[in-house]
Amino acid sequence: GYFITKHPSPKDLEDQIAHNEAREREAKFFEMTSPWSHKIELRSRMGTPNLTRELSNLLGALISKS
Repeated sequence: GYFITKHPSPKDLEDQIAHNEAREREAKFFEMTSPWSHKIELRSRMGTPNLTRELSNLLGALISKS
């Protein structure tokens, strides 16, 4: 499957924003920016936390099988 993430801007990186601030800005972007704000059915596929959770689940499943 696919996930949609938003990475910090070059300015954000230059300003060395904290990881949690970057995630808050990412969440706000998807909540406030069209067309993403209208894609309620895709919410579980948006954002780094959702990607991280899915990758952790997949890794856990692979480890369980071995």
